[in-house]
Order: sequence, then C-alpha cells, then structure tokens
Amino acid sequence: MPEEPEMPTTKEKKRDSYTAQFAIREGRPVGEEPLDAEFQQRFETQTDYEWKRIFPAPQSPEALAAYREGNQAVREDRMMEAIEAYKKCLAIEDYAPAKSNLALAYLHEASREGWQECGRLLENLIQQFAADRTPETDSVLGPAYRNLAELLTQQGVEEIEAAKLQKAAELTRKALEIDPGNTAWRLELWGILHLLDRAEESNATLKEAGKNNDFEILSGHAKEKYTALHVKYRGGRI
Repeated sequence: MPEEPEMPTTKEKKRDSYTAQFAIREGRPVGEEPLDAEFQQRFETQTDYEWKRIFPAPQSPEALAAYREGNQAVREDRMMEAIEAYKKCLAIEDYAPAKSNLALAYLHEASREGWQECGRLLENLIQQFAADRTPETDSVLGPAYRNLAELLTQQGVEEIEAAKLQKAAELTRKALEIDPGNTAWRLELWGILHLLDRAEESNATLKEAGKNNDFEILSGHAKEKYTALHVKYRGGRI
C-alpha cells in the first residue's frame, strides 16, 4: 500500500492559494523567489486593488499608508503585523478592501478566535455588497465568498463536517459567477468536491479549469493541498 502524504505542521505549512495567486500576479512561478528589486519596488508601491484599477484607494493618506503596510506584511507572512495595520486603516476609514484583507489575515493566523473574526468580517462584507453589485463591489465580494469558503473548508476538515464543505462549494460557485475565469478558484472548487467524494462533479470542474493558461502553474499546488486535506478528512471519518 502506498504511503499517505505526510501532513504539514504549522511551521511547515505549504504556500496557500492566496500566495499562489499573488505569485501569478507578480509574473513568476509559484514557489520561486520574487522578481528583481526594481520590479518588486514598483509593485509594492501599489495596493492590490489599485493595481487592478477597480476599487478606489482610501481617501485618507494615513489609511492608505496603513493599508499598504498591511499588504506588505501579508506578502511577507507577518500576519499579526498585517492585522494591526489593517485595523489601523479601518480605524481611520471604513475601507472595504482593508476589511477583506483583515479577514484574510485572520484566516491565515489560524487561531480559533482569528477564524471567528474572519467569518464575522466576511459575512459582513457579503451582506453589505451582495444585494447591490457593481464592478467595484464585485472586486471585494468575489474574494469574500471565496475566503469564507476557505474558512469553511478548513473548519469542515478539522471538525469532519460535510455540511461546511457543501457550503464552501456553494460559496466558491458564487465567487466563480463573479470571476468565471479565475483558475485558482475553480481548482479550489475541484478540491472541495474531491473532499466530498463527488467524482463526476470534481472531474468536470478540473476539466474546465484545464482550459485556462495558468492551469499548469496552479494545479500542482491545488492537488497537493487537497490530497493532504482529503487524507485528514477521510482519516477523521474512519
């Protein structure tokens, strides 16, 4: 019998899907070092949403500075510092992308309290934007759906609870309705369906993801992640 993949410890955690997507946006393969300093400096002077030219920057220079500080801390995996920076931004201005990124930082901080706060923030954003959608609000709503799905996936595996995984699949589909060409999100949907042992749906989802140009770069990470999660989830059900 082949050996089961070894589950990573907290210190050995693998690069997550957000990090993988960030690498793609930087124009480099997942797992490699950042590009040259000139490119990196130019990239780091812009926020994620400014770079996309969708959501306007904070009006307050102090809020913008704190938001950029939080983004930089997330890129460097300094989650507690990112949390403090985003909180500082939000204390100055109610800026939706900062709230979204704060939730993401809490998700990756991975404490029980952090996960509770992550869920609260994301549900607040969904309630705020789901009924009155624009391209601007969709740039926050899509990640909110997907990040809440990621939270529920992690909880569903930890608690061996299929209902949370089913909700995660539903939320990921909503994210894909907003951004149907997002390969990383489609691979996440494949992984959740794989956890639920929905072979026909998961295979169809993987086939659809395979049509996109960045499939080869992102698929290896997704398969590694969900193979490990499947082992943990399946083991908990025995």
